[in-house]
Amino acid sequence: MALTFPVIAQLSFAVCTLLTLVVVLLATGLRKYIPFCLKRPCRFVFPSKGICLSFTLILGALTLAAVIQLSTYPTTLGPIVVVCVVLGRMAAWSMIVTLFLSLRPVSHFLKIGLEKVIIIHGVLGIIALLAGIVHGILPFYFESSAREVLKNGGLEAAIGCGLLLLSLLFATVYRLYPCGYRIFRLTHWLVYPASTMFAYHLYVWDTIFSEWYSAAVRVTSIVFIMCLGLSFLERLRELYVAMRQWLGTKRSTKADDECSNPFCCRIEALKPLSDDTSRGPTACMLSVRCPIKPSPGQWVYLFLPGMDIMAHAYSTLPSTSDGIIHFLISGKGLMTRRLLGSPSNAIIGKTVMVQGPYGVNDLPRQLTYHKSYCIFICGGTGVAPVASNIQGFPKSIIRSSVSVLWHFYNADSLNVIYPLINEVHQKRLIYSGCNTQKVASFFLDDAEDEFSSTGESSGSTGVPFLTYLDNHSIPDAKQLERFIQSSIGRVAEEKITHVHFFLCGPVGLTDNATKAINAVKLSDGLRLGTVRIENFHMLPW
Repeated sequence: MALTFPVIAQLSFAVCTLLTLVVVLLATGLRKYIPFCLKRPCRFVFPSKGICLSFTLILGALTLAAVIQLSTYPTTLGPIVVVCVVLGRMAAWSMIVTLFLSLRPVSHFLKIGLEKVIIIHGVLGIIALLAGIVHGILPFYFESSAREVLKNGGLEAAIGCGLLLLSLLFATVYRLYPCGYRIFRLTHWLVYPASTMFAYHLYVWDTIFSEWYSAAVRVTSIVFIMCLGLSFLERLRELYVAMRQWLGTKRSTKADDECSNPFCCRIEALKPLSDDTSRGPTACMLSVRCPIKPSPGQWVYLFLPGMDIMAHAYSTLPSTSDGIIHFLISGKGLMTRRLLGSPSNAIIGKTVMVQGPYGVNDLPRQLTYHKSYCIFICGGTGVAPVASNIQGFPKSIIRSSVSVLWHFYNADSLNVIYPLINEVHQKRLIYSGCNTQKVASFFLDDAEDEFSSTGESSGSTGVPFLTYLDNHSIPDAKQLERFIQSSIGRVAEEKITHVHFFLCGPVGLTDNATKAINAVKLSDGLRLGTVRIENFHMLPW
């Protein structure tokens, strides 16, 4: 170790983190030039290899900065103190990156939304927690008493680590317990008081270290307080807007567009969707009178006062009526069960809060830019974002460059979804419910006109693109692979260069689809493009 602490070493965390974030942001802005292999799902918890690479770069930058400081800190402090201080700074910069990426303008610039970078937030938060715990525990090994440790700044660090650990425990509950989502939506706010404790701890000790070395040491506490303040102000603004709009809803008595706003809207209609009337509805189509106009591929938050304490993210269905937006919602959730269990006259006109829209649909640009083909594989209500994305394509693209496989259990949902995917180049419907008669009768009237243009065969269903499976079973990887090969075979002569995949549905279906994609053999000149798995399971707020 050196006898002095160079200024460049004091700024190592700031420089390494800044350079890494610049690289990540530039790569995001130029993502159309990034190899398609980085846009595919990762084997680990990350939604794509590109997100995994971004996390690796950020973690590598933090590790490099830690090594630089460990090797240049003055020897007079002792090795344990040096390790303690460096780990504390590593924890602080991990939280700085987390707070920075959570800012709405940053996520909008990345054009992937919080639901894509939330994994980075979570992993960096765990790293910050572990480093902070070690930073807080080490002093107890060389101080004569715990009182001295807490007196010298350990108290606020211990409280901050405790709050972060509590938030992490509730995040685990969120993953394991069905109602944990609602608990975590409240307890994740513990991050802010914990961060405030860390900010005070950083400020106090950076003031002391700046007297020993130079003012450059204070950069950690300054940047931390700035990012924490921006994030907290953003949350306060969202809270203020929500409260103002809630008060506006309480005073509003009309449901027309002039008296509503993009947040406070009214339920226009609720259509239960069932597979077997004796068992009740398993999904519903919710129509809301709202002035917002989501673009194809976007989603919104829905919050129904009195039905649930939390907002939920849903993709919007294409709508031909101005001022009306539609949602296809599974009946498994608490909010939907309460909706379907309420009298219809009590639901119509009820207040619903709609926040958004969010998300960016860049699939049309990919299809037109690379002479590409897109294959959608979806299941159940996961067809909603697929139908929404498809409506953003030009008609020529829909009829020549799009294939859709939809696996569904609910026969009534055919009336809602089939008109939205009817014009695609190739479609495959796989039904595994218990009402095959209703499904068959749906296609009976226009069978001759509708099916003459398709060249597929599907056994005894009488409908060339319809397949029946055992009740509540899912397509295996072989079935999905055959559909993919059939779709690719149809475009072999059209000079298509890339094949993109969009998956949305239950985990079993998306897992089988991923296996099928890996098993498909592409012809010469045809390359695998983007593989996107769409879900909101890891979205905590």
